[in-house]
Amino acid sequence: MTTYCTDCGTENNDAATYCSDCGTQLTDDQTDPSPTAESPPNTTNPQTTDDSLLSRLGRNRQALITACIGVILGAFLPWFSVTVLGTTVTVSGTERDGIFTLLIAILIIGLAVARWTKRTRQASIVLGALITGLCVLYISDPYALSSTDTTQLQENAINIGIGLYLTLVSGLGIVASAYLSDTTAT
Repeated sequence: MTTYCTDCGTENNDAATYCSDCGTQLTDDQTDPSPTAESPPNTTNPQTTDDSLLSRLGRNRQALITACIGVILGAFLPWFSVTVLGTTVTVSGTERDGIFTLLIAILIIGLAVARWTKRTRQASIVLGALITGLCVLYISDPYALSSTDTTQLQENAINIGIGLYLTLVSGLGIVASAYLSDTTAT
């Protein structure tokens, strides 16, 4: 027999305490079975209940948090490297607008852990799209949003760094996992 989540409608295992998708508690604490005199506890194969925060979040929110961790890591990795007169200068995301992607990712993690509602799912989609758009802007035009004179810089070779690509892929992951979470919750 299966149990359906009252919040998102996902089919769950009868032994599940929390929904595997949205993390909503499926049973009350008072209904937990306890060993009685007629049935001694099974010590050879005890039934474990994983009540950790991660298990209560569900697959889509776990994927969302993983993508946010990717954005956070990408903010500290090189976004650009510029070769000027034989010297290569590397610029990490935190030296540019990566600080915004970092803060947005932390905000999305907070939304995913605190209260996962339709509005927070939609906010996560919009914020993930903002991260993705910023990355696409920088990949297509590395001088975008730059306050320096770019006429001399354009003569130098600019290489896009791994941090910007990681942030882009992770931003897409945020949008996809928040969207999938939104569609399964309806």
